[in-house]
Amino acid sequence: MVITIRYLRNGQSDWEQCELHPDDYFDLEPGEHPSQESVERHSHAVDYLGLNPEEVAVTELTVTTSDHSTRVITERLWNQGLNSLTEITDTFSDSPGWWLIYTFDNPLTPGAYEVQRFGRNKDGILILLSHMIYEPRADGEEHKHRIHAGHM
Repeated sequence: MVITIRYLRNGQSDWEQCELHPDDYFDLEPGEHPSQESVERHSHAVDYLGLNPEEVAVTELTVTTSDHSTRVITERLWNQGLNSLTEITDTFSDSPGWWLIYTFDNPLTPGAYEVQRFGRNKDGILILLSHMIYEPRADGEEHKHRIHAGHM
C-alpha cells in the first residue's frame, strides 16, 4: 500500500509531496494490519503535514493498493483553513464511488460549522446526501442539527 500527499501552500505555484507509512496514516488496533477498511488517524490530509491549515491551499491524498485500486481525496481549503471542499474518488471499497463534501464555518455562531455531503444517484445525477449543522455545547460536546438526510 502506498500513501502519498501532494499539497500546495498558499501563494505558491509548486506542489510539495510526502509519503506516509500505513502505520502512520491508519489508526490501527494492536496486531491489526493496514487494509482498505482500516480507519484513518485524521479526517484531513493537512493534519498529517505538521503545518497550520492556514498555510495550505490544496491537498491531494492518494492511497494505492497492491492491485492498483485507489482512493483519491482532494481538498481545497480557504478562510484560514476553516472552510473546505473535499472530493473523494474511491475504486477500492466494496462500493466504489464519488462524493463531494462542503464544510464551512458558521460565522453567526462561534465554533459552529456546517457539512453538506453530495453524491450521485444510480442515474448519475448529483444529489444532496446530508446537510448537518454542528454547534458546540457548554459541556464541550457537539450538538448536531440534521437539516437534510436521505436520498433523492
